[in-house]
Amino acid sequence: IIKDINLNEIKEENYYKFYIDLIVHFNIQHNNLQRIKSYEIKASDFGEISGSFSIKDQENLSLNIMHKSLESINNKILDIN
Repeated sequence: IIKDINLNEIKEENYYKFYIDLIVHFNIQHNNLQRIKSYEIKASDFGEISGSFSIKDQENLSLNIMHKSLESINNKILDIN
């Protein structure tokens, strides 16, 4: 379950910065069905570009930061097990 997601963009003439804060909540139910563990994992990432850049560059940066955040969540989940 995505518990919280915050996206923030700062745009200026020669500068673009993108932030993402993501909190994911999930439960793991063990084989005996009597034990459930709950976890919340948070990822915070950002990226920036400066100088001359296009709208496509901004979109690519935002998508790359979102992917990085999801990869961070995935790695944290793998560390739990």
